[in-house]
Amino acid sequence: MKPKTKVMLFVEMSSASPSQRVQFRDEMRGRDWLPVPKRADTFCTSFVGRAEDSEIVRASEADAELAADASGVKDWTGTCVLSG
Repeated sequence: MKPKTKVMLFVEMSSASPSQRVQFRDEMRGRDWLPVPKRADTFCTSFVGRAEDSEIVRASEADAELAADASGVKDWTGTCVLSG
């Protein structure tokens, strides 16, 4: 069985409008991230296979950056929590 790392990504978008947040969430879903119920701007996914933590964090940040660009969010920060 391949190793699996669970990832939770907390995104802070203080200047995003409600419509930008919805678009960001939709963009993240399109990248296989699921919104965490009852936790605004929090997403989770899993990475299967062997990867260094730093690689997983970079991939997570890249997904968030693409979602932010697509939704017009200029100012955001992300924090990853890995488990596995």
